[in-house]
Amino acid sequence: INAEYMGYFIFIRSSMESGNWIERTSALFGLKPDSFIFLITLNLTVPISFLLRYISNPTIRMLYCILSGFLIFIILYGYWTIFPIVNLLLVYFLAKYIKRTAIGWTVAIESIVLTGCFHFYSLIVYYGGWDMSVAGGLMMQVVHLSYFAWDYQDGASADLKRSPTELKELPSLLEFFAAGLSPSQIMVGPAGHISDFLNFIYLRKEYAETLHTFWPMMKKYCTGLIWIPVYASITHFFPVKVYETPQFYNNNFFMRSFYLLAIGLSLKARYYVVFKIAEGAVAGSGLSYNGTDQATGKQKYDKIYMIDIFCTELCVFQRSIVEEWNKPVQLWLKNCIHRRIPCSPLGKMFVTFLFSAIWHGCYPLYIYGFLFYSITTVNFNYIYKMFVVYKFLRTPIFYLSLSVFLYFTACYFTSIFGMLLIEKAIKFSRGLVWIPIVHFVFFCFVLILDTKKEKVHLENPKYIRMKVYESFKTDKELMGDPTEKATPKEQTRKQLLSWDLILPVSYTHLRAHETLRYLVCRLLLEKKK
Repeated sequence: INAEYMGYFIFIRSSMESGNWIERTSALFGLKPDSFIFLITLNLTVPISFLLRYISNPTIRMLYCILSGFLIFIILYGYWTIFPIVNLLLVYFLAKYIKRTAIGWTVAIESIVLTGCFHFYSLIVYYGGWDMSVAGGLMMQVVHLSYFAWDYQDGASADLKRSPTELKELPSLLEFFAAGLSPSQIMVGPAGHISDFLNFIYLRKEYAETLHTFWPMMKKYCTGLIWIPVYASITHFFPVKVYETPQFYNNNFFMRSFYLLAIGLSLKARYYVVFKIAEGAVAGSGLSYNGTDQATGKQKYDKIYMIDIFCTELCVFQRSIVEEWNKPVQLWLKNCIHRRIPCSPLGKMFVTFLFSAIWHGCYPLYIYGFLFYSITTVNFNYIYKMFVVYKFLRTPIFYLSLSVFLYFTACYFTSIFGMLLIEKAIKFSRGLVWIPIVHFVFFCFVLILDTKKEKVHLENPKYIRMKVYESFKTDKELMGDPTEKATPKEQTRKQLLSWDLILPVSYTHLRAHETLRYLVCRLLLEKKK
């Protein structure tokens, strides 16, 4: 064992002396040199963010964030760093000089157009591959700046329902740059609101408490490190490019399906490493502090987080998996895009998925991937509603089959991101064509039923029962207090229990809680009378 460790030290030393130590060391881990540099820089953000806890002066804290974030950009992108800096300046002056009620969509469109231009540049220069470029840094800036713009616009709104994250005044240039270059957030996130960042910088509200961030940081950081050997082991035996070999298509149906699960898990494991290390950096700085748990008395660091691995791997609800994957980006798409689009719910969903595809990159395959995933979301949501209407579907065999098919769908969608090119995806789909065919056929079936459901089911008691469930599935009596944060595991358990806990409510109760979602319940009851 000692001889083996000495061999590694000699290898690293000789590699550094030869001048190619980055290429050699990255090859040792099976990574590209730029990916290896990204991983090393991401690990450096953990101690850099943790040191921020020992600085109490707000001005020094902001200067520390700007300097460290700028150095991280220089390491990753070199002279291309000028573009994120100029983008920050441009957005700040847009917020200062244009009409405040129009700043939301102005900044969102400006940021996504700039990011899309660099995605298109990467598509041309690195066609068929994915090398490190400044587009990655600009992607996170889109999230940060969209949050800032909509919070600033909401601060000028006359709506009585005030958002706790709104900005009544424009932050100073120093505060704005400190939030935009925060070392724990500029690489992969997690992104947050600038109001929370300012409370963190000035040690206001919950951040005024004495925070113990070391062990929460190490827990999240070590979770990310644990997934590194998992990723390396799976990719060693099941490389992503295995679908390009003739052996993949010569295998039988079950072996191709098994390869799909292995490739999907390896690609997800790569994101688990990055997301959990980024969570460790945010927890180490204390920015993700979310008060103290009243039951256990422990400090919670889940105000902003990237992913819930348990929910992603084991949850049987499509919507929960989507919402818990890269959580800050999902919240950004929900609050800054989906909620702001004036169209039908189905149209909002497709536009949001399309926006997400453009945000991820200009490869046409991304658009197909997110369009496919939006269709699967509609399909699974319809199936879950049928669970409420038809009790015979709630059997262990059907439930297990649906869970397995959902996992296959998630792995199929994840595998698309490892291909990038349409011609590769066609080869891949040729061996697993049954997954998209099943979803597209079922989607057509859902569209046909959706146009007739009001005529067919209007007098059906089971349909009324389903409508009542949809209206009250987030109410306190049925699903618990919505103001309290529940883990994905608890949400799954509550949704499962709610299928058999549909209780009748009074007419007075309906009128007291009536919103647009509950209107159908009152109309149906009045018609029944």
